[in-house]
Amino acid sequence: MADLLIIIRDGLINSYAGSLASAMLAKQDGMDVEVLLVQEAIVALADKNFRMSPALEKYQGKVEDALTGFGLSGNPLEIVKAVKQAGVPMFTCPIWTEQMGVKEKIPEEIEIIDISELMGKIKSAQRIVGTF
Repeated sequence: MADLLIIIRDGLINSYAGSLASAMLAKQDGMDVEVLLVQEAIVALADKNFRMSPALEKYQGKVEDALTGFGLSGNPLEIVKAVKQAGVPMFTCPIWTEQMGVKEKIPEEIEIIDISELMGKIKSAQRIVGTF
């Protein structure tokens, strides 16, 4: 049972960065945290095609500087690897993964689970939050 389940919906650099950095910090603080990727977050990961939120584009350097302060890069794929190494489980929504036909393109750091596992994780999570 996770203390915290973080859901990432967007394929945005800032969504991945904020959510995964928060997951890593929660883990370092002793929380049992998991990350669920859905919708655009799955496709961006599979296609390795991330973008910055239009409202934050001119601040991308500041976002990358902040990530460096946490020992992370500005590349979402590298952030995924670092968060996995920190012991944070990450998985995709099986429905979106199958619908988009990207199962084989999901990096090995991300677990592919079935719908019953997903429902179990959602039911047992003490807190669920969307993208940071």
